[in-house]
Amino acid sequence: MSKTKTRNSSFRFAYFVLVTLIILCLLVLVYLVGIMFSDKFVRKTMSMPILGTVTEFLVGNLYGEDTSALKVSSDSTDVKPKKDDAEGESLPTYGELQETDLCTNAYLNNCCFLGDSRTVAMVKYGYVDESQTLAEVGLAHMNAESNVYTYKSGLQYTFDSFLDYYSKDIIYISYGVNGINFADEVTYETSYEKLIDHVISSCPNSKIVIQSIWPVREGYVGAGNITNAAIDYYNDYLRRLADDKGLYYLDTQSVLKDEYNQMKQEYNDGDGLHYAQEGYEAVMQYMLSHPVPGYEVYQ
Repeated sequence: MSKTKTRNSSFRFAYFVLVTLIILCLLVLVYLVGIMFSDKFVRKTMSMPILGTVTEFLVGNLYGEDTSALKVSSDSTDVKPKKDDAEGESLPTYGELQETDLCTNAYLNNCCFLGDSRTVAMVKYGYVDESQTLAEVGLAHMNAESNVYTYKSGLQYTFDSFLDYYSKDIIYISYGVNGINFADEVTYETSYEKLIDHVISSCPNSKIVIQSIWPVREGYVGAGNITNAAIDYYNDYLRRLADDKGLYYLDTQSVLKDEYNQMKQEYNDGDGLHYAQEGYEAVMQYMLSHPVPGYEVYQ
């Protein structure tokens, strides 16, 4: 009788060990599949003390990727919004952003940026990190949702995968100039609204800012239909769109124009369309002095 009990106990122990091993193997399999096919999974595991070290080793050594781009910077602490101002009044939740005292660059840690070559140049000149942007040179807003974006690290993202992981409390949207040459008025406006609705549905808790289209130098080579009159027309549309959707609007173009309603010559990078670093400095100063209410970061 005692031998039978001993055998039964041994069998139950062996069964328990076997089931435990199977579960562990399945967890390891899920983990390996996750780091192979999901950037979001990689980034989440890298935030865990022990598992992060293992993930960094596997991703960096087995796949040859630069894992520094996958880590969340220690100085990117989000600044949470205030519910009300000092006098108890509700903060404005949409409309044109108004001038305040100049924020520090820490404000930008809470932001991500969707756009074209002008957003790409923000990275080039060191104002924001590449991981905060989803942008491509020459991109029109009609193609932004279907485009595949490749980073310098070799990582690739779709519109949805970027918003899924990278969406911040504040999302700046800066498209428009390239679309003027490739779409009629109806297509231009309906596709821009569709893009905005996409971002709203993907990031319901984010504050969304539509930026005005920046001016050009009149008559630049290859301008086609891109004139400052056309830019002004579509900026009026974007302002109305922001109001209709309950979003913020940043009138960036106001600090970039000269008295002739075109790009200031000192901001011209040479082709009449793209901006020199001085232009981006003016844009960043304007952005930092017109922050989303409740997210201001001062010294």
